[in-house]
Amino acid sequence: MRDETIEQIKERKYECFIEDHEPKPWTPGQCAGYAGRGVHLMRCKRKDGHGLGGLFCSQHAKTNGY
Repeated sequence: MRDETIEQIKERKYECFIEDHEPKPWTPGQCAGYAGRGVHLMRCKRKDGHGLGGLFCSQHAKTNGY
């Protein structure tokens, strides 16, 4: 993850917790980090503004090295 550029992070797709729904694209205002455990890559629900390009919450900015 640390090697991703701002543009690559903005291209991320996040899984929906409801089965058979299309992945959701990145949008500003919410952390770009992944949340959840296991195989599901849902989006963190915290506010962005920290880390690389201000795309992450303070927790994901620290834990992912951004």
